[in-house]
Amino acid sequence: FKEVNDVYGHPMGDQVLIRLSQTVAASVRRSDLLVRWGGEEFALLLADTDAQAAYETAKKLRLLVSHTIFEQVGTVTASFGVAQVLPGDNAETLVARADNALYRAKLNGRNRVELSLSVVDPLELSPTL
Repeated sequence: FKEVNDVYGHPMGDQVLIRLSQTVAASVRRSDLLVRWGGEEFALLLADTDAQAAYETAKKLRLLVSHTIFEQVGTVTASFGVAQVLPGDNAETLVARADNALYRAKLNGRNRVELSLSVVDPLELSPTL
């Protein structure tokens, strides 16, 4: 979205984010929760869904986003980090694993879905140069 904001301006970037969130929200179940996490990042909580089903859902949403035409901008892509609640998890550990998977999706070329590792390895969170 930095490129969208730089080329088309922040108001257009905001419009793309709004339409993107509406498109995704219309494509998930009523029991699921989509929230804007910050900037251009969103969190999607899928009730009663295991990691494999969440991964498949994220793949479908990634394709949906990449095939959606945004007025004046054209198409955009989305990367997804998927994590499943594990025994002993709290909000912080779950979000850390999802964020780690999202970071790997971005590092591996963007417009991807990555499934989290079972535990967060601090080295995984640091960029390799």
